[in-house]
Amino acid sequence: MTARVLVTRPAGSWPALTARFSGTSIVLQFTPTTVQVAPLDPRPGDEAIGRLENYDWLVLTSGQGVSALLRGLASHGVTGLPRRLRIAAVGAATARALSRNGVNVELVAAEASSNGLAVSLAPRLSGGARVLVVRPEGASGLLAAALRAAGALVDEAALYRTIASVHVGELADA
Repeated sequence: MTARVLVTRPAGSWPALTARFSGTSIVLQFTPTTVQVAPLDPRPGDEAIGRLENYDWLVLTSGQGVSALLRGLASHGVTGLPRRLRIAAVGAATARALSRNGVNVELVAAEASSNGLAVSLAPRLSGGARVLVVRPEGASGLLAAALRAAGALVDEAALYRTIASVHVGELADA
């Protein structure tokens, strides 16, 4: 008997999982339920990218954020991050996405969540540290609020937004 498993990611995005089930009776169906697009108002994110040298920390909360940051840097003709900028990632997968693109990650949250990132980063923030948090448009802002409570001056760069993919209806019907 063949079992089908829906993986809500694009085809080719999880090669280790594909390899794991290759040759088994389990068929993986890769169909994304969301896609990332430009924010409705790109101006704040563009302005933040233009001021990267003013920040002490750059905080990334997802692999999608890494992709959006890289697209934003490229669109501004920026080929690298300022040397003094320290990088924090929400978890190991986000850190790997940064490392694959030549970015040195200084801090990976002990617990891969916004709260975990705030707890891990707060003790490393000196009073008045300038922090840029890359996030999707419409995100809650809880991480930024926690970092502000720790004494940081925080800007948020909504470099992308997440919307439903064209496949959502057919997946719901199935």
